[in-house]
Amino acid sequence: MKLHSKPWYDQLAKQQVGYAPAAARDYDEGWGSGEEFYLRAVREHLFPEAIVGESGCAEGGVAIELSPLCQQITAYDRIEPYIDLARQRASEADIHNVEFICFDSSADANGGVPHLPFEDQSLDLMMSRRGPMHWLPDVRRVLKPGGIVLQLCMLQWRAPLPWASDLPSGLQPSQDHLRGFGRESVERDLATGDLHLDSYWEFDVPMYLPDPTSLYKHLCVGRHADDLPEYPTVTPLFEVIFEKYGIEGRLQLRQRRFMWKAISR
Repeated sequence: MKLHSKPWYDQLAKQQVGYAPAAARDYDEGWGSGEEFYLRAVREHLFPEAIVGESGCAEGGVAIELSPLCQQITAYDRIEPYIDLARQRASEADIHNVEFICFDSSADANGGVPHLPFEDQSLDLMMSRRGPMHWLPDVRRVLKPGGIVLQLCMLQWRAPLPWASDLPSGLQPSQDHLRGFGRESVERDLATGDLHLDSYWEFDVPMYLPDPTSLYKHLCVGRHADDLPEYPTVTPLFEVIFEKYGIEGRLQLRQRRFMWKAISR
């Protein structure tokens, strides 16, 4: 099964509650990683009358957090268990201006053409944090004149992990799904929908896994249990990886992201 394919996400939704990775992690989630930078940028473009759309909302954390700052948010995801969880969390938080819908905006699900589940010129802001990018050709249609698009995306590692080749085949990490993602791909897809890139940022910070068990859990996310070696059988290998490549007892991975902004003129 290809990592980060539709079947991969379907399987992940069955294995754990919500999208958040199961592995323990210790890394900067401030401005350096791009996560807080993205949220602050979104907040700067919100106002009490704003109508907002979100793609790839997962369990709805961003929409629920930002709901007091705008009039309405409609957030969607293809994975039904995520939407069920988002609706539950919104109800528990007594949030009434957020609508969560299960929808697939990809070309495959819409007669060969990407389609966002929003009316023409209905949104002041379209946002997505680490969600899909296939909807870019359709985004101008749903934006009001002067409407904003903000998206934070994962970016491929600059070089292969030095210890990856030591792992069993069932645990080999892959970022094939990120190949070709970046400024050029955004500009190309926006141009298809007659939009142009306004701003672009890149982020590159370390992420530290604290112990061999957390590395195993990190590599197991989204993989079928029948295809995985049991942890006791790979424990010596993982301990060697930590001893050889660890920094102060932690194993470093790079968190690379990019964020972009476009304006409908």
